[in-house]
Amino acid sequence: MIKAITIKQPWAALIVAGLKDVENRSWDTRYRGELLIHAGQKEDSRGWARVAELGVTLPEELLQFGVILGSVELNDIVREHDSAWANPYQWNWVLSGAQPATRFVEVSGKLGLFAPPLDWRRGFTDVDAPGLTGWSKVRDLAVTGG
Repeated sequence: MIKAITIKQPWAALIVAGLKDVENRSWDTRYRGELLIHAGQKEDSRGWARVAELGVTLPEELLQFGVILGSVELNDIVREHDSAWANPYQWNWVLSGAQPATRFVEVSGKLGLFAPPLDWRRGFTDVDAPGLTGWSKVRDLAVTGG
């Protein structure tokens, strides 16, 4: 059964944009597989400082709150991953395959992993969401630094 996790902005947007490949948590889980990224209602000022430091411009469409932004694959959870995003003092959740939702489904967030509502799939249809294009360019800029 698929799980979801609530993440503060802009971290959630960075993950769904495919720019952040590790999420740091104080806890581990046995769960592996598809993970829905839910944007919480709160922001993290440290995240915005990191966005500015990287010179990344995130699409406004991904800067939503209280919705499922997209999905990733949770591949592993380790300590001391070699990603620039990894915090060596926390569990590093190794992510891949970022997929932005084509429609944002409103959901109330929760602590820890949670089962999403049954209608979460309507956020992942074949209909393109306005403004969610150009992902390869965004990822290339982040990887190459310009």
